[in-house]
Amino acid sequence: GPGPGPAKEERAGGAAGCIWPYLVRRPKLQLSVYTTTRSNIGAENNIDLILNVEDFDIESRFERTVNVSVPKKTRNNGTLYAYIFLHHAGILPWHDGKQVHIVSPLTTYMVPKPEEVNLITGESTTQQIEAEKKQTNALDEPVSHWRSRLTLNVMVEDFVFDGSSLPADVHRYMKMVQLGKTVHYLPILFIDQLSNRVKDLMIINRSTTELPLTVSYDKISLGKLRFWIHMQDAVFSLQQFGMFTFSQ
Repeated sequence: GPGPGPAKEERAGGAAGCIWPYLVRRPKLQLSVYTTTRSNIGAENNIDLILNVEDFDIESRFERTVNVSVPKKTRNNGTLYAYIFLHHAGILPWHDGKQVHIVSPLTTYMVPKPEEVNLITGESTTQQIEAEKKQTNALDEPVSHWRSRLTLNVMVEDFVFDGSSLPADVHRYMKMVQLGKTVHYLPILFIDQLSNRVKDLMIINRSTTELPLTVSYDKISLGKLRFWIHMQDAVFSLQQFGMFTFSQ
């Protein structure tokens, strides 16, 4: 039978051992983004729907800014998570056996940047310079910051994988389903963490009840996906050694 490589609709019956792209069936998809203070969600309680793209076209890039309400728990230095679901249109994600999802914290801890210090203390710049001399130590405390950008990708190449030699990097992002006699992998959803910049971070005050989030989407090729996975792994391992920050 035909070996691995780009999928062809007409031969989607498929050779044994091949893993086919579910996207080759051209399902009608919906993108839903929720926020929650929980790191895992069971059902639809304690979550907020912040973005819903009902007729989601994986080929078309888009960018939308939404206002996200910040729960009290998050304002008190708690974490807020974004749950991004790609699922069949018209079915709630938790009722869809073929949904894929990915989780990302929308908050992070860091020491305030110098220009943010007066946001915390509410002092003007001249007062601030005076205060800074006295306060340097107090402001070395990390505080909760808001990640104002969320960058999403879906791998759109109709690539057929050889089940006996799946690349490990992509494998951990793949969710398989058995359909009839063939195994398919569901759409691969990826968050581009490297596009997060320190300049996009906003300090979360106790009085902040709403913050803007810009969700942008673009399709990605298999080659570029694998490249980004390796880049992110490298950056995160350097961060463990304190050798790299997102501002670089």
